[in-house]
Amino acid sequence: MAAAAALGGCLPGDDNGGGEADVPVPMWQDLLTDITFADANTGIVSGWGGRLLRTVDGGATWVQTKTGTEADLNSVAFLDGSVAVAVGAGGKMLRTTDAGMTWKELESPTGETLNQVVRAGNSLAIAAGWNGTILTSADKGVTWDATTVDFPNNYISLDYSQGVGMLVSSGGYVYRTLDGAASWEAIPLPENTLPASVSLFGGSRALLVGQFGEMLVSNNSGADWYEGSSILTADLLCSSFVGSPDAALAGGWDGVMIRTADGGSTWSTVTAGTGRPIRAIEALDALTVFAVGDGDTIIVSRDGGNTWQEVKNKP
Repeated sequence: MAAAAALGGCLPGDDNGGGEADVPVPMWQDLLTDITFADANTGIVSGWGGRLLRTVDGGATWVQTKTGTEADLNSVAFLDGSVAVAVGAGGKMLRTTDAGMTWKELESPTGETLNQVVRAGNSLAIAAGWNGTILTSADKGVTWDATTVDFPNNYISLDYSQGVGMLVSSGGYVYRTLDGAASWEAIPLPENTLPASVSLFGGSRALLVGQFGEMLVSNNSGADWYEGSSILTADLLCSSFVGSPDAALAGGWDGVMIRTADGGSTWSTVTAGTGRPIRAIEALDALTVFAVGDGDTIIVSRDGGNTWQEVKNKP
């Protein structure tokens, strides 16, 4: 999942929707933050400057869609086969009902920057961001409500799987919900850890990655953690399980990518083919994996993350 912290945004434009367009991209807006797929063919990538890219051919080609905003978009998630929500700076929230062809701005209950949005059930979605902001929707993103929490931290990463949700804060704390985000509890971590991203698989397996190549694994929904074998000193920004609780990938600064096939006990380096930071990883199945990041980076693996190729056909 994505773990790119938002650094502010621009004022939104007047247009409140639209379709696909060939839009020139300023150099400072070339940061891609998150990626989500509805199925093997249809996917969406979010980015700074109000950018949303869309594919309908399994990621072979991408086109830019009109969003009606220039706000930095930090995360995007499909809630079903056609509905997706994107969130970003200043509490910006966009929603599509046609798999990303057109977007409409939502009425946001917050002005705080939102860093992550995830699907959390049949109709439930959760978004989180700065200053303790946690939002929930019970109607596939049509309306959103703010959740009051006792720990007003800046949340930078969020994931949800089979009734278990976890949040990572910028201060290195992790919080867990077991009741659909109605309540959250702090999870104890080993001392001197500073995770940046959390990934869940099957409700029980959890992976935290972060500063100086740090990685922690839990087999019981975060009740206990053990340290994986660290082979890096570079900061890790994101991670994803790849088709099973044993296979996972993590990426970070300078295009670093590492892979595990034993549930996080041991890791090996992977050549990702980019020197730019990797901000998000999305596994469609045990073989097909996408990653996005700075410099308009979109890369794809067709062998479970062992080898990677750059996607050329994009704006």
